[in-house]
Amino acid sequence: TIDARHPSTAHHSENVGRLSSLIAAEMGLDPDRAESVRVAGLLHDVGKIGVSDDVIVPDGALTDAQEEELRRHPEIGERMLSGSRLAHVAPWVLHHHERVDGLGYPSGLSGEAIPVESRIIAVADAFAHL
Repeated sequence: TIDARHPSTAHHSENVGRLSSLIAAEMGLDPDRAESVRVAGLLHDVGKIGVSDDVIVPDGALTDAQEEELRRHPEIGERMLSGSRLAHVAPWVLHHHERVDGLGYPSGLSGEAIPVESRIIAVADAFAHL
C-alpha cells in the first residue's frame, strides 16, 4: 500500500525483508525465525499508512511537526499488527528505529534491550537506503 501511494519507495519494503532474512540466516537464526524476520522487514513501514503523504515524500527538510508525525509510524504499525496473526512480529516493527546508544525511538531502548530482530531490520533498512 505504501509503495502504491509513493512510487519513489517502490520495492523498499521487499528489499528490507529480503536483506533481513539473509542477515538473520547468516547470524544462525533458525529458518522459521528468519522467515518471521523477513515478514517483519517487509512490514516494518506499514505504519506509514497512518502518516500524511507530505511526510513520507517531503519537498524538503521535515519540519519539527512532520518529524514528530513520522516518528509515530512504528507505533502505528505495531498496533496494526497486534491484532493479527502476525502479532509475534509487532514488537520487532515497533522497535526498528531504536538505536544501540539509546537515542532512537519510540522507547529509547539501548543495547540488548532492543530485540535482535529489530536490530536486524534496522541494519537492513539502513543498507537498503544506500
